[in-house]
Amino acid sequence: MNEILRKVMVFTIMGFFIGAGIVSGISSNVTFDDEIDQKQESWFQEIPLYYFYGKMAQSFQPSLNTLTRIQLPMSRYSYYGTPGGPLTVSIKSSLDGSSLTSKLIPLASLPEFPSVEWIDIDFVDINVKPHDTYYMVFEYDSEYGDDCPVLYIDYDLYPRGSLWIYYSYYYYGWLEYDYVDFAFRTYGRHEFGNLPPSVSITNPSNGETVDGSITLNGTTFDPNGDAIKWVMLNIDSTGWLDADGTSSWTYELDTTTLEDGRHTLTAICYDGRLQSPAKSIEFYVDNTEDPIPEKNPDLECDGSLSWSDIKPGLTVTNSFIVKNIGDEDSELNWEITEKPDWGTWTFSQEEGNELTPESGEITIQVSVIAPDEKEQDFSGHITIINKENASDFEIIDVSLSTSKTKTTNTPFLTFLQNHPHLFPIIRKILGLK
Repeated sequence: MNEILRKVMVFTIMGFFIGAGIVSGISSNVTFDDEIDQKQESWFQEIPLYYFYGKMAQSFQPSLNTLTRIQLPMSRYSYYGTPGGPLTVSIKSSLDGSSLTSKLIPLASLPEFPSVEWIDIDFVDINVKPHDTYYMVFEYDSEYGDDCPVLYIDYDLYPRGSLWIYYSYYYYGWLEYDYVDFAFRTYGRHEFGNLPPSVSITNPSNGETVDGSITLNGTTFDPNGDAIKWVMLNIDSTGWLDADGTSSWTYELDTTTLEDGRHTLTAICYDGRLQSPAKSIEFYVDNTEDPIPEKNPDLECDGSLSWSDIKPGLTVTNSFIVKNIGDEDSELNWEITEKPDWGTWTFSQEEGNELTPESGEITIQVSVIAPDEKEQDFSGHITIINKENASDFEIIDVSLSTSKTKTTNTPFLTFLQNHPHLFPIIRKILGLK
């Protein structure tokens, strides 16, 4: 597969062959206090960075401990005059790792092919470890027919690195070409005694779950006592955000703009000379609304109904209590569903709705006309249920015994029966107890 792609690469490069490039000078008048570190300054061929190649890179090994900028011979190739997006140039310690520093290059700033200029790309200074491998990564998102940036290559003249191409067609992934290199220069300097600053993230803590609007915050520290110039944040590699403050920093974040789930927050700071190592934490967003807790009623009844030595046909009365002892503000809908099949029963209320604990208990008046049978014992029960929950019910036990004498159930006798403390002489004459 590598040999096939190697031939595809060579064929594509030769298709753009024009011979030696035309150098028009460095496109910067800024004075720098750095020096060239690594370089490969010749080229024989241009190579466009367009949709066929997703990304390209050049590996290198610095000898200075601070990388300040790079220079690249560059052009802009115009197919149909359709503007494309900017070119992103990043420095990474691994091809698919996070950017240590990066810069956007507008295509309009590049000379139109076949003209070539050394373009100065001045990054924020970063600490690097001498003799470790780093990568200049060139990324350009375009469609077929858009303008595209053009870089320049030569055969393997740089012994400490290689050219890499990320293919988005035919083969997906990075492929190393160790027989060619991009033309480039890296600049840097030795920093003696000047250490990079550091940044910390206080809120949220690593692994914390947050919701709504929160204040991201943290602190910075510079071991040399230099003033921190800025702090920047990045959430899920979606772009850098300016934090408020330097030694102590904050950022107001509306988490409802993020999807629920895991996210990565990265912070960096800069002291005017060196950028801090990136500090990252993971946090979780959960903006699902808490379910409204159910307010469950609970039926309770107090009381029992018992009458003894009642003359047959006599009407007797009593009462029991219905109440809701459930959750606060719950509403109970209740009803009487069963009663004894002897006697004639009457209730002051056989059902009720929306009884809350706060409204208190209600008293149910009960009257029953005793059966005509003499000297009989009757028993049974009254069942009251929660209409919304049949398993929530109460039983009121009922018993009644009749005497030998049948009573003619007149209104006056019923009145005397229902008021046992009135007219004791008349009650004695009539044989009422």
